[in-house]
Amino acid sequence: MVAVSRSFAGTLLRQYPPADILTIRLPLAILLALPLLAPMLLPSTRLLSLAITAAIFLIVANGLHIVFGYTGQLSLAHTTLWGVGAYTAALLAIHYGWPTAALIPAAGISAAIAAVAIGIPAFRTAGFSFAIITFAFAEILRTVAINWRDLTNGGAGLMLRTPPTSIGPIEFETIRHLDNFYYLTLAFAYLSLAGVFLIRQSRLGRTFIAIRENESLARSLGINVYLHKLIAFGLSGFFAGVAGVFLLYNNQKIEPGPLSPFSAFFTIQFLLMILIGGRFSMLGPTIGAVIAVFAPEVIRPLIGLTPLGDLSTARIQIIFGSTLVLTVLFAPNGVAGQAKERYGALAAALQKFRERQGGAAPPGAAAGG
Repeated sequence: MVAVSRSFAGTLLRQYPPADILTIRLPLAILLALPLLAPMLLPSTRLLSLAITAAIFLIVANGLHIVFGYTGQLSLAHTTLWGVGAYTAALLAIHYGWPTAALIPAAGISAAIAAVAIGIPAFRTAGFSFAIITFAFAEILRTVAINWRDLTNGGAGLMLRTPPTSIGPIEFETIRHLDNFYYLTLAFAYLSLAGVFLIRQSRLGRTFIAIRENESLARSLGINVYLHKLIAFGLSGFFAGVAGVFLLYNNQKIEPGPLSPFSAFFTIQFLLMILIGGRFSMLGPTIGAVIAVFAPEVIRPLIGLTPLGDLSTARIQIIFGSTLVLTVLFAPNGVAGQAKERYGALAAALQKFRERQGGAAPPGAAAGG
């Protein structure tokens, strides 16, 4: 853990020079630190519950970002991988009483294995064919979850009647210790961000991006494209599986219904998070997840609904579809991409200012010569 922390800090300082930390990176650090204050800033437990949902979504979206943003592969199976992690955790908790510390890696590994199993045939194709095959596998696994009653309890799903409520001394029961559960979920959301960052800066991440930019060239350079795609998909599946544990704890059940993790509704929503936030930005999924979860809270009063008024699935899809169209037209690189461009312009201006200040002769220098 210490070695990983040092590697992360070293990579961060190499990419972001200390001279720019206060002027450019400090606002970004403050933005990332704000979620830590959510239990104190949010006026209701409902909004804190939405913040928990956003953190769970962020973990899945970061996983999808690895395979979609880094390797350029459009996966429509991530809701299924999310569900695989949740079902794994539910079965191990219900039948074997596994603690949370064991459920989290187990769910991540099971979803990673499922991702590789889907990827082995799917990566024999590319583009829309790959997307269609992953969607087909998602539907197959949803059908299995509905019909394998002995394992999954069919459409009724699995209920956590006595879910794990602690990791060591940390209590996170979702009713009496909602703040703790939020911080636990947020910690793993931050870990997913750190994981995406480290992958992006590693040799493996650079290989993923080379495949995205020019697959034929990468293959000609001796890169095993097929293997690296499988690795990316497996890593992204691990993220989704870990998120499945927190989804299970948050909902207290898992079922394959029309709005379950297996549904196309969430598939579309996760893709929108990536595209609206910014496909090529590390913080794109974060921004997209926050928008996806909290936008309905802003929209409800605008269309005359009470704070607890329900937005139908159709209305939500229309709203997000319209947002996607506007994003593509006016911010093709997403919200994070636009912000990055502005930060880039500010960094260039500051660099020019420092160069002018450093190159200017001190007062009286000409006279003293």
